[in-house]
Amino acid sequence: RVPRAKTNAQMLAELDARAGNDERLKRIVLKRFDRARVLLSSGDAELAVPLFRDHVPVNARNYGPEHFYTRRAQGMLGVALWRTGDPAARQEALAHLRVAIEAIFLPANADYQDNLYSLKEVRDQIFAAYLEAVSRLDPAGASQALAVAEMARGSATQDALTDAAVRA
Repeated sequence: RVPRAKTNAQMLAELDARAGNDERLKRIVLKRFDRARVLLSSGDAELAVPLFRDHVPVNARNYGPEHFYTRRAQGMLGVALWRTGDPAARQEALAHLRVAIEAIFLPANADYQDNLYSLKEVRDQIFAAYLEAVSRLDPAGASQALAVAEMARGSATQDALTDAAVRA
């Protein structure tokens, strides 16, 4: 007999219980950003929103309001808000996504693009949500969205060329 699959919320609750009072384990299990990504990736955007919303000010306090990590968290908040499908949440999402997209391309943040923890998957989720949000909510901004897409495509092309050079 195959046991029923647990929901992500059940798995996270189980991890919390296993960590118990062990401070080292609690620090690992309680990472808001990672927990929110798990929930978002499995379609639980509504559960991910409060975690991302709580994470943005923590990063702003730790790194500064303009820091790459703060803006990346803000972008993921935008992704989660967008995926809820709620019209008011989607309006809020566009504002968060715009700020995150602008920060990703700042020269000061170029070093974070090569950092493993900057997670290309996260960047791609932010780009995809931004492009969809602009195309649906701000048709006049579509040309700006296309410019962003072109920069992202150029970045992906550069990544592919670099990977090919390393393999050669």
